[in-house]
Amino acid sequence: MKKASNEIDLLELLAKIYFLFKRNKYIILTFAVIGLTLGILKSSKTEAYYQTEMITKTSVEPDAVYNRLQTLSDFRSNNNVALLAEELNIAKEDATQIKRIEVEKVEEREEKEERENFLLRITLEVHNNKIIPKISKGLINYTQSNDFLNQQLKNKQKHFELYLNKISEALKIIQRKEKQKINSEKYSESILLGEESYASQIIQLMDKKEKIEKSLSQNKPLNIIKDFHIPENKQRDTTIKIPLYFAIGLFAGIVIVICLSLIKKFESLRKNQNI
Repeated sequence: MKKASNEIDLLELLAKIYFLFKRNKYIILTFAVIGLTLGILKSSKTEAYYQTEMITKTSVEPDAVYNRLQTLSDFRSNNNVALLAEELNIAKEDATQIKRIEVEKVEEREEKEERENFLLRITLEVHNNKIIPKISKGLINYTQSNDFLNQQLKNKQKHFELYLNKISEALKIIQRKEKQKINSEKYSESILLGEESYASQIIQLMDKKEKIEKSLSQNKPLNIIKDFHIPENKQRDTTIKIPLYFAIGLFAGIVIVICLSLIKKFESLRKNQNI
């Protein structure tokens, strides 16, 4: 019986709340509309910005480059404009035009090599789109000026050069043997007997050499896959502020309705006591 009584009390309470809001729906809606209007006005006064992004790959440890670029994001978040300008080697006036710099790692799977690589996506928001090329150049110089990253690049360069020299030496030896084989009197007999040629080995080594030379040319902290484009249309942060102010207005209306109801109830109780 007690449980049934509690359920009835709860249902009665919910019913009272429902009818309270229903009776005062215009008050609640009025405050919600006021909140919505304030949100629209606030958003219209927010300074517009341009958004663009850069996609890069790195030849060194992705976390090392990511952490270094994240420092720039922290400078902007903490409003350290002077340090941001210094690191990007741009004027302080230009640095103040940067609204946000965000860096994130994007996983990229390479099926051929059966391993995972990471791209770096750099999202840039600025109030003046003319400074975008300066920031692009500044980011490259910023990563290239790091001693730790430079040491990693030097180590990789030595490894690539050593490997390249070994491949070149092997190519010379095999090409010399291939030439001797061609000039040999037994060359025609070897073809008839099906003896394997050195040509396939030469092709494989040439392919490896080409890949190493490509890796050597891309041995940089940032290899830009997609550079910042210069957008023409501005954006505004309206998606958050309008719903937020609407919710605040709605909540304020509900609170006021509840307060008015409690005041009426208190006055009614006081009148009954006086009688």
